[in-house]
Amino acid sequence: MKECETALALDPHNRSLRSCGNAFRYSGRPDRARDFYRLDAGSNWARLYEGMTLLWERKLEDAGRAFASAGEPRLAQLFLRTGTPEERDRTAAKVGADSVQDIDAEQRLEGAIVLSDFGDAAGALRLLRSTVEANYGPYPSMDRNPSFDAIRKEPEFAAIRAEAIRRQKEFLAKRNAAAP
Repeated sequence: MKECETALALDPHNRSLRSCGNAFRYSGRPDRARDFYRLDAGSNWARLYEGMTLLWERKLEDAGRAFASAGEPRLAQLFLRTGTPEERDRTAAKVGADSVQDIDAEQRLEGAIVLSDFGDAAGALRLLRSTVEANYGPYPSMDRNPSFDAIRKEPEFAAIRAEAIRRQKEFLAKRNAAAP
């Protein structure tokens, strides 16, 4: 986040800095996240991440509307509760299947957030584990992300969290050992 702040100060209109917003959202600073997302205001990408920020703020229906405006009908369906419950369950399963196949582990984390907020605990935990196994470190963000409140007490969440902490410590030890 420090590097993002420095980059923004040097080039306050650089839309390529938009993804810095995710670091702020994950750290519990949704308003600062929006400052970075606004660098790409009006794009479907910015609307999508506004929806993800609204999930963080527990504004699920507003998130659904943001997803609809971003051209994400599947995510909109989940949070606007359109279609039958069975159709929404099939959509959630498809979101989970697509997310776990994504080469970008951050997208698996985003899928876990969506599925947890939708109420698919098993799918959310599967994606969260996949995120950690791909060495994308969702800790300590996973401890403060309100989207995970529904799964935080699950034994599987505790196991995933422990593995995320272990991998983070291992990474830091290797990085410190390699430092001059």
